[in-house]
Amino acid sequence: MKTCSQCQSSFEVREEDRTFYQRIGVSEPTLCPDCRNQNRLAFRNERKFYKGHCDFCKKAVISLYSDDKPFTVYCSECWWSDRFDPLDYGIDYDSDRSFFDQLYDLSQRVPKPAILNAKSQNSAYTNYSHENQNCYFCVGTMKCQDCYHCYRVIESKNVVDGFDLLQCELCYECIHSQNLYACIFCESCENSSNLILCKDCIGSQDCFGSVNLKNKRFYIFNQPYSEEEYRLKVDALKKDWSSAVRQFEALKKSLPQKANHILNAENCSGDQIKNSKNCYRCFSLNRSEECAYVYNGDQNRFCMDTNFCDSSELLYNSTNLEDNYLGIGLNLVWYCKSAFYLTNCFNSSDAFGCFGLKKHQYCILNKQYSKEAYESLSLQIIEKMKSDEEWGLFYPIEHSPFAYNETVAQDAYPSDKKSVLGRGWKWKDDLNHVPKDIPGSAVTCEQTGRPFIITSQELSFYKKMDLPLPTLHPDERHHRRVAASFSYKLYSKKCVACSNDIQVTRDESLFYCDECYLKEIY
Repeated sequence: MKTCSQCQSSFEVREEDRTFYQRIGVSEPTLCPDCRNQNRLAFRNERKFYKGHCDFCKKAVISLYSDDKPFTVYCSECWWSDRFDPLDYGIDYDSDRSFFDQLYDLSQRVPKPAILNAKSQNSAYTNYSHENQNCYFCVGTMKCQDCYHCYRVIESKNVVDGFDLLQCELCYECIHSQNLYACIFCESCENSSNLILCKDCIGSQDCFGSVNLKNKRFYIFNQPYSEEEYRLKVDALKKDWSSAVRQFEALKKSLPQKANHILNAENCSGDQIKNSKNCYRCFSLNRSEECAYVYNGDQNRFCMDTNFCDSSELLYNSTNLEDNYLGIGLNLVWYCKSAFYLTNCFNSSDAFGCFGLKKHQYCILNKQYSKEAYESLSLQIIEKMKSDEEWGLFYPIEHSPFAYNETVAQDAYPSDKKSVLGRGWKWKDDLNHVPKDIPGSAVTCEQTGRPFIITSQELSFYKKMDLPLPTLHPDERHHRRVAASFSYKLYSKKCVACSNDIQVTRDESLFYCDECYLKEIY
């Protein structure tokens, strides 16, 4: 066991981990998995949007960077064009200085994309998203239409307050589900329609407050009714929603719960893992193998300590990734190989310590080198980073372009202003802004007092679905969905039925191993 140099907790380094570290050429980490994850998440602003202007063409933009940040920010059109050359900002390597300090200096110079939103229509307030239409305040959404306040929702229509959904329509406050139609407040449900307040229901329809149902119809709190009785009782339950929620929560606690949601996976631990093999402490992972400490990814091999990573291999301590091969310390890097400590780089290879590269090769600190000179200098830098105990680490949190409470780190590892500033990290106070260009009704959050807008499109959705208007700020609703879905921690428990060891993401009772759970519900 080792002791984390940041939080002082004990953590394990497995033999499989050591094999990976040797293969990729880094030392064993001094930070525990949670602190490593926190470090990476502190560089990802997903949901804090600001009004600004492109520093090149001067047009108004929605930006991830507030006006008080000292960066050059370009709109997507200008950033992706050939209107600037990232090599114009290059600096010489200084062997007498920390490489991270030199990276930080360079990061202040190179223009940044205002937001990450491609090939979308009427979806200005969306981030890390593409190919959407008429979407508002969405993150990680792809090929969606008329979706609002959603997170990681794919190929869906008319969804509000969705979290981790695939191919859903007319859904509200649903999480970790797929192929749903007209469902409200559902969790881990599939191939179903007209469900209200349900969990772990598959192939069912017209059910209320039910758990673990398979191919059922007209059930309330897991009891069957005639169609007429069902509709009359549901109408009554909707009028006393608080009481219905209490009954549902009591029912959940009385019934078997899956220890975790791991489907068609071999030798995997974590939660929300599908079609994978040999993945350790991973979360929201699909079609992957030989991975560890990977959070949110699809089709990865031999990756460790990565976030939001797809179609990649041999990556370590990196985040916001797409189709990369062999990399360390990457942040928003797509289609690159043999890449080390890059940020906002695309379609490049053999690059070290660069920002904003597009179709480049043999670059160090945004300066072009010959193949021979690049290989020689990169080896020199690696040796210096090793002696400074920097090689293999992610960028220091104090170098993040965002305040800690602007990032996903605050969602996953919440902290207060005093603690954040005490660590030398940044904090931003003025986060209670309301977009003034969005027509709608202004509302005050009953929990936090923060103002927010309910758009006319949202109003139409609530009316169509016969839903009351929300009384909580979208951020508060998002935080509650995050808390309800899972944590990044694993607790050791015993299966209630067979007493075998299991790992869960919530420290609750009545968790069953997969085998016992299936016996109980089928």
